[in-house]
Amino acid sequence: MIYILAGDIRSGKTTALEEWIGTWDSVKGILCPDGENDLRNLYNIETAERLPLQVAESSPETIKVGRFHFLKDSFKIANYILIKTFDEYDFEFLVLDELGKLELKNEGIHLAAKYIIDNYES
Repeated sequence: MIYILAGDIRSGKTTALEEWIGTWDSVKGILCPDGENDLRNLYNIETAERLPLQVAESSPETIKVGRFHFLKDSFKIANYILIKTFDEYDFEFLVLDELGKLELKNEGIHLAAKYIIDNYES
């Protein structure tokens, strides 16, 4: 079964997911919580590793969405984490935080989302 948590931008969806994952034993995937200076991180739920995702300035290494700038390499890592985790199928819930405008343009974590949806069997 696939669940979707939807809401307005900056309405607390990631915070709600952070609280929710603490109530389950086998949740894996990624979250995109705010870090220092309100810039988002990529958080690997399984390993608790945090990597920068959002940066303040545009560069050739970033993707721009509105006023936000995201690191392309962090999305590559996120796609890898999600696909690898899905293929191992050692989880009760797999979280893909932040599906939005980038994914509609085949960027961000579109690759992982498409792979998971295409290969999902209920």
